[in-house]
Amino acid sequence: MVAFSSSTRQSILALALSATAALAATVQREISVTSNDVNPDGFAREATLVDNQLPGPVIKGNMGDRFEITVANDLQSDQMYKVLSVHWHGIHMYHTTWSDGSATVSQCPVIPNNKFTYVWDTSEARGSRQSGTFWYHSHFSSQYCDGLRGPLIIRDDAEDKKKFNYDIDSEDHIISLGDWFHSYGKDFHPGPFSRPQIPDSIIINGRGVDPYNPTKAAIDALSVITVQPGKRYRMRVIQMSCYTAFDYSIDGHALEIIEADSILMKPYTVDSVTIYAGQRYSHILDTRNKRPDAYWIRAQPERLKIKYAIRGATGASATVPYWKNSTNVAVLRYTNSPNQWPVNASDISVPATPRILNETAMRPYTDVRAPGNPVVGAADINITLSTTFNSTRDGLFRINNSTFTPPRVPMLLQIMSGARDAADLMPQGTTYVLPRDKVVEVRIKGTSRETGGPHPFHLHGHDFYVIKAAGSNVTNFVNPMQRDTISSGLENDEAIIRFKTDNPGPWFLHCHLDWHLDMGMGVVFAEDTKRTKAQNPVSQEWNELCDKYNNYVESGGENREMDEEGQI
Repeated sequence: MVAFSSSTRQSILALALSATAALAATVQREISVTSNDVNPDGFAREATLVDNQLPGPVIKGNMGDRFEITVANDLQSDQMYKVLSVHWHGIHMYHTTWSDGSATVSQCPVIPNNKFTYVWDTSEARGSRQSGTFWYHSHFSSQYCDGLRGPLIIRDDAEDKKKFNYDIDSEDHIISLGDWFHSYGKDFHPGPFSRPQIPDSIIINGRGVDPYNPTKAAIDALSVITVQPGKRYRMRVIQMSCYTAFDYSIDGHALEIIEADSILMKPYTVDSVTIYAGQRYSHILDTRNKRPDAYWIRAQPERLKIKYAIRGATGASATVPYWKNSTNVAVLRYTNSPNQWPVNASDISVPATPRILNETAMRPYTDVRAPGNPVVGAADINITLSTTFNSTRDGLFRINNSTFTPPRVPMLLQIMSGARDAADLMPQGTTYVLPRDKVVEVRIKGTSRETGGPHPFHLHGHDFYVIKAAGSNVTNFVNPMQRDTISSGLENDEAIIRFKTDNPGPWFLHCHLDWHLDMGMGVVFAEDTKRTKAQNPVSQEWNELCDKYNNYVESGGENREMDEEGQI
């Protein structure tokens, strides 16, 4: 074996890092957010769109790239919110916490006829070597329910293909799952006896069918994913819904799961996976030894275990399972197969005992131990979050007896202006100040279905270690999966997560059912407040956001009443 001196090893490392830097690029892109008419399911309405698309266009780059994404606010419709912010879901934002995009936590909203550039880096030199499947969406009130959402893909192609032996990974094989509403997000106001809006349809890649009015035009326009026989495809599945969890499957095909929330994992083959709002999975679709045909891609609403009553052949009302009659589906079509719709589920081979993804059995591709003492409750900082809901009092959620009320001054600006302690930071009761370089354990208690459970909780600024997944009593400190969004489970259950405080800034932990966040279901971890300003030099654009927004509100901006109620 050849031995190298310490100085030689350092030189080799420096050369390797400089070579990596030379390959990195800056992804510069401008996207326009507008309002326009859409008809994704047979019902026409206005929507908030990115580059006039539903979902928005794919934003893509490679690991090591720097991203500079300019968002132009061209919104004009009085039916929907006109101000905006955009969150880059899953991106850690090391040294650019001001680009996280959480309105009232990391920034003031962007007003109409203005632009804002979000910046982040995925290079190791900047502390966050990230790749995988992400997405972007509005983080202002319930705006993303009106359509402001789209895929964000950061590739590490050479390494990933080597690990999982797939042939094709393209934009054509991204599958976005979403729910859709015929009413506007702005129409929902938390209050006594209020309930979150119920989706009117399910859309896959922006297309679906209104189950109460299944028009032929909508059915004919269902999304189609085309594949060739004899290949292994990487399918990237992104859950963009506002309210609904889905049981995702593809008729006649197994799902070889290889990624969860941008973290690669040891291949895990299942027939179906429950996917909650905010979560992402990559799976291998193997088209070798399959009959070239058309197959249903299904997104059965797990939260809404219901059946729709539609008109039968004789005109009488006929109750049918919600997944038939072309609802909640898209089409997987092989090239050179007959141009026809897939057969019904009863006509294909369905496993007698389907393999359903068990989160406890997921393992990261590279084993990494959870930080801290490997005993539940023995981290440096231990926090238990319990959620309650009072429908008759005020219709708001409370975590540890406190409702998150968006502050008038963004929390990051408060910290930049000198606030350091929980007593100085607003909102009080839902802000947890965490010192640097500590291991934090969070126990997220489940709730009943009557209070909207299970709730998918998303942590900004981090991937956390899943010590215990809901639905299991197994704890894992040896090789736990990492991700950024997890189900809390139902009552008498809980999820337990850990993370290290190595990313200064205020980071949201909240329910990703957007209506529930509007109803106060969130907390903020203000991490390493003493170093936040020094570690996150802000842009001049960011410095100007709040003055512009406050002037807009004072001059009669359309969100004035909502701002006065604090619900932004």
